[in-house]
Amino acid sequence: MARYKIFGKSVEIKFDEKRYKNLAEELSLYPISDEQPDVVINIVEKLDTPDDCIQNPKTHCTFSKGFLADYGHTQVMYMKDNGLLKISLREPSKIGLLKRFLNMEFATAEEMMGQILHELVLVPMNYFFSDRFLVHSSAFQSPEGKTFLIGGTGGIGKTSLELFLCREKGFKFIADDITVVDKTGKVYPNLAFPKIYGYNVKGKKDITKLLLSKRSLLNKIHWHLSMKIRGENKVRRKISPLKLYGSYLSNESQISTYFILIRDRNVNELVKEPISPELAAELTLRIIQNEYSAFHQHIVWHEFNTLVKEIEPVVRVDETFANWRKIAIEVFKNLEIYIVRVPERYEHQEFLRDFYTHIIR
Repeated sequence: MARYKIFGKSVEIKFDEKRYKNLAEELSLYPISDEQPDVVINIVEKLDTPDDCIQNPKTHCTFSKGFLADYGHTQVMYMKDNGLLKISLREPSKIGLLKRFLNMEFATAEEMMGQILHELVLVPMNYFFSDRFLVHSSAFQSPEGKTFLIGGTGGIGKTSLELFLCREKGFKFIADDITVVDKTGKVYPNLAFPKIYGYNVKGKKDITKLLLSKRSLLNKIHWHLSMKIRGENKVRRKISPLKLYGSYLSNESQISTYFILIRDRNVNELVKEPISPELAAELTLRIIQNEYSAFHQHIVWHEFNTLVKEIEPVVRVDETFANWRKIAIEVFKNLEIYIVRVPERYEHQEFLRDFYTHIIR
């Protein structure tokens, strides 16, 4: 058992550190907390369903203090008890060798635990606190101390920019995929290991070598075969930001600028346009609604079942997003916010150079 400062909250996590070595390494990036826990997380072999559970539909169970979500490969139980958020995560099912070959990461269940914990527990825990919201973005700090968010839909170039800026331009890593922002405009590090796809390392033998370092022969064979047969967007590996970038930011920082990237066939070069806080908030929430749609569905089922049981839900979708919209607008009023229009056909290295020279500088 250990206690960490994660997303500004004191989080106590109980798990088998010998079995989940990768998870222990991932969590070690966060500062240790000596405060009383706001959140208690247990990773267990089996989840005990509360007696007052309503199982409706089959993959969901609502009870008086929360709900259980079945994601197929694992289950998570979210519960509010006297102001303390308690989350139990069932250990994921074993993954056979054939399924590992079909998977884009060739990862075992133990190796996937860090991603599972972040995506199904640590990020969703923010829905149960009213002082923050989520942004689908990469985040990093410049050598001058300015903190940038680069948001947008998947595959738009966020991770490629992160690799370029953090490896070549001296920026410090904060988050790879999901950024947690509080009502004062502070961003909290999300130290889930960055997910690096084949297309992110095209022509970069040094990064490829780093990604595959100390991995098994089968793992390396899987990478090269997948690149040739399945394509660059169907293979990826996760790696510690410390190994990838040499450093990272472990404490919160104040956001300076937020860029939202979109593809536009009507432009031939990068175009930066300032937008209103209201539009930025709406775009931000629409993207998160899509990214976390599976979790949102469980909240909706929870609300439905609590109506049947005539009890109060522990979280509501509409209330959450109304609150996030309000907070985001107030935060964005103090930032520089831009839409960056990216040509559909744009040479990769030219995109990186132009973004650094003409957009972020």
